[in-house]
Amino acid sequence: MRPAVRIVLTGIVVLLAAEAAAHAQSITSFDPPGSVKTGASSINNAGEVTGSYTDGVNIVHGFIRDAGGTFTTFDPPGGRINDAGAVTGCCFYDAVGRYYGFIRDAGGTITSFGVPGAHGTAPASINNAGVVTGSYYPYEQGATSHGFIRDAGGTITSFDVPGSTATWPDAINDTGAVTGQYNDRVTGHGFIRDGGVPSPALTHQALSEPTEPASTPRERSPGLTPTATAWGTFMDSFAMRGAGSPVSTYRALPPPCQ
Repeated sequence: MRPAVRIVLTGIVVLLAAEAAAHAQSITSFDPPGSVKTGASSINNAGEVTGSYTDGVNIVHGFIRDAGGTFTTFDPPGGRINDAGAVTGCCFYDAVGRYYGFIRDAGGTITSFGVPGAHGTAPASINNAGVVTGSYYPYEQGATSHGFIRDAGGTITSFDVPGSTATWPDAINDTGAVTGQYNDRVTGHGFIRDGGVPSPALTHQALSEPTEPASTPRERSPGLTPTATAWGTFMDSFAMRGAGSPVSTYRALPPPCQ
C-alpha cells in the first residue's frame, strides 16, 4: 500500500473512532425535588455533585446528588465538594452586613467561619484534607480582596501576591498548592502558591479564629430550616437576601466573628 493511501486510511479510522466515542457519551439531566432552577458547581471523584437550586417560592437551597441519583438538600447554597463529601461555600450575612463562609461535613454538620476582623469571607475550594481557600475583604474603606487558607483545625493564614491590588484564590489541591488570579495596577494575572514551605514571594499572616464566649454557643445543624425569623441574611448565587423579606426566612448560624 502506498504511504499516502495508508495515511489517508489511518486518518479516516481515527476520525470514525472519535465520532463513535462522541456518540457513546452519556449526559444526564437532573433537578432536586421541588426545583424550578438548578445549578451544579462541583463534582468529586465518587460522582457526588453539589450546587444550588431555587424552589417554587424563590428560596435558594444547597444540594448534594450522589452517584446513584439520590439528593440531600441543605442550606445555604452549595459551592465546592471534596472526595470526603465535605462542601464549602458562601455566604451567611449578619445584621450589619458582614458575610461568612461555611463547611458542611459529610455527616451534615455545618460550621460557619470568617477571617477575624474581615468584613466578608468567601470560600472558593476545599481539598481532601479539609483545607479551604478563598478570599476576604477587610473593613477599611476602599479595601480590596486578599487570599486566605483555613486548615482543618480552623487556623487561617492570609496572603497576597506582592505588588497586587487584589488577590482571589480559586482552587486548592491535596498538596495545599493554591491557584487563582491577582490584579496589579495594569491588568490581571494567574498565580500558584506552593503548598509546602511558604514562598517568600508571598506575604503571610497566621490568624486563629476567635473563641466564642460560653454564653453564646455556636449552633451546629444538619441543615438550616425555613422559619419566621432570620438571624440575618445570606447571599445566594443570584442576589443578597434581606432579613424580613419572603426569600430570607432562614434560621441561620450565629455569627462566628464579632
